[in-house]
Amino acid sequence: MEHHTSVDYMSEQKDSEKQSSETREDRKLADLIKTTHSSLREKIQLAYAHNCRNKTEIEDSIWNEHADARMVNEIDTLPSNPSTSSKPWCYSQAMKKLADCHWNINIDNDSNNSGGCSRTKWLKTHIQKYFESDQKRFCTRLEKRKNYNKLGKNEPFVDEYKIDGFDVDYSFKSEVKILDVGSCHNPLKQEFLNKPVNITAIDLCPSAESVFKCDFLRVSIAKTDKLFAVSNHNPNEIDQLEENGFDVVVFCLFLEYLPSPRLRHKACARAKKLLKDNGLLLIVTPDSSRNHAKNETQMKSWRVALANLGLLRIYIEKQRHLRCLGFVKVDESRLADICAEESSKLKVKLSQDSTNSSYSEMDDYDLLYIPQDNTTKELIKDKLPELENSMKSRLIPPYTCENS
Repeated sequence: MEHHTSVDYMSEQKDSEKQSSETREDRKLADLIKTTHSSLREKIQLAYAHNCRNKTEIEDSIWNEHADARMVNEIDTLPSNPSTSSKPWCYSQAMKKLADCHWNINIDNDSNNSGGCSRTKWLKTHIQKYFESDQKRFCTRLEKRKNYNKLGKNEPFVDEYKIDGFDVDYSFKSEVKILDVGSCHNPLKQEFLNKPVNITAIDLCPSAESVFKCDFLRVSIAKTDKLFAVSNHNPNEIDQLEENGFDVVVFCLFLEYLPSPRLRHKACARAKKLLKDNGLLLIVTPDSSRNHAKNETQMKSWRVALANLGLLRIYIEKQRHLRCLGFVKVDESRLADICAEESSKLKVKLSQDSTNSSYSEMDDYDLLYIPQDNTTKELIKDKLPELENSMKSRLIPPYTCENS
């Protein structure tokens, strides 16, 4: 009996040590990601504090410098033992390892299913739902809303907005073109095996051969008959994307990487330009708050900014550590009034719910904020001299990166 107790104790201790080691690795990988994001935000805020140039020039310059460094100089592998190795980690590989070895496993092992599904499962499910049925229902509802005064409440809707989608067995009737921005290792590829789906996966520094190198904020967007064009200098790099060429654009853990509201707004405006009418923009962003109402003001602000771009919300779901959103690009030549109405109503609610009553006067890009923007701003105020001295050492060093 004592022998079995001792064995059980040793087994539990090993499991505990293994879990502790995995937790430490999890945190170290996450800290690398967070440090990259915070360093960029701090660098921009420091430049603001010195008023050296206008904000647009500051943000573009800092982002371009960072993007160029990652596209050329990032390391290609993680150390085999992160707790002991002094070898620096790669952002892309850190994201891949977090996803493969921690996030997905933690969700699978959640016995209460309280964490919901993985981010890729959510994306797959809602892409399928949208083209199977939700797209037609959403467009029909918008059409009824537009013609509410002409149609009686119970009058049948003339089916002039018919849209093809999935068969009943969830197979696509026509190829669905998906642009996965900040894809890292193309996790959607596995989700859509044996489906007529064309995934164009892009990232600053890909960690899989199926992902193209591309800076989404600077890549050319043109009216062309090709979904994308590769660089003459590098067949693995995209330098042009087709305007109105994609059915779906995915921003999965991407917007919070961008260090300012204006750059996030720029990304969403570019996504809209790339989408076909009635195309779908899916956004997955971190949100670990247990109180679902905590970040509702932020979500309403995003909704206003996107409505003003002609992107109306169709999905919102709070998961354990994520907020998942979906927006539809509407035909503004016909539905601009609905976009304006939605934006106006939300601004009134925001002014009523918040101590800040100036939402109607804010620029659209200011609305695409994340909580960390304000945290960084306060940090700059308190520690401006210290941060100025340490900023260079906190930014990711330029190590060589290649596809794994």
